[in-house]
Amino acid sequence: MTQADHALAPADIDAFYRLVAARRDMRNGFRPQPVSRDGLTPVLGAADQAPSVGLSPPRDFVILPDRAVRGRVYV
Repeated sequence: MTQADHALAPADIDAFYRLVAARRDMRNGFRPQPVSRDGLTPVLGAADQAPSVGLSPPRDFVILPDRAVRGRVYV
């Protein structure tokens, strides 16, 4: 494969930069409605492929659907 095989279209590059500029950390203000497994699966898949500092080991994701349990967990 050549470098040209990995090239993105200009519209894709622009979309990437808009996405990066709009990104925000979420610490509170979450919605009370549960996220469906169909909605959660692609998000966790993307998070699993995200770069990490120092090529650290893969992350572990824990899904806590029970609100009472989430309220007792402090990470």
